[in-house]
Amino acid sequence: MDPGLPESVRLNAMKTQPQTLPYLLTTEHGMPMSQLVIKGSGLRFTQTIADGLRAGGIWLVMQDKCGTVAMAKGDIMMLARIDAVDWLSDRQIVLNLHIQAEGILHHDAAYASTTRLQGETIALWSQATLGSPASPLPALDTHDVLVTRLLQSWQAQGRSLPDDHQAIPMTYHPHWICWRWLEILPISLATKQRLLKHPTPLLCMRYIKKIIRHSDLSVQPLR
Repeated sequence: MDPGLPESVRLNAMKTQPQTLPYLLTTEHGMPMSQLVIKGSGLRFTQTIADGLRAGGIWLVMQDKCGTVAMAKGDIMMLARIDAVDWLSDRQIVLNLHIQAEGILHHDAAYASTTRLQGETIALWSQATLGSPASPLPALDTHDVLVTRLLQSWQAQGRSLPDDHQAIPMTYHPHWICWRWLEILPISLATKQRLLKHPTPLLCMRYIKKIIRHSDLSVQPLR
């Protein structure tokens, strides 16, 4: 584990071996336990896919719409497995990814390879939820505002829970719900990184509930 990481991160993360993998910058911020589709073209994109297939995975580095990237030492990125590549059906190459885990970037961008990044996977939130027998965070009630509002948001987008969600025991656990919220909330890249670096989902839960409260107040009629 990188000694430069915050103490709370180093104490709570499950240690893994560093991995040097090809990477892609993306404004689509998929979170663990989800699928993501990315389209692209050009030699760099094609080579990254080929290298990722050989390596067994790629890092996904978060980028915002203004071009700012989260590529500082200690930033959170995502480890993704390439499930399928459609080279021909679309004008662009279509990449189907399964996001497996969060990762910690080991080096600043200035010291990184132009095609690969070194990092290691971590299990902060899922460990805090499921891996601490003494004080695990319980699953959320189906009537919890974080759950109901997420489902409402998905419904408005024509989405729903996965067909097999009943077979996934962590579907209503805080880390799963928070990850899904972070995929759809229009928040700054800096805020998203700060929430993801917290050792438990509690800060993220409070932040989202605050947004929901403010949203409710804004639509209430004046008296």
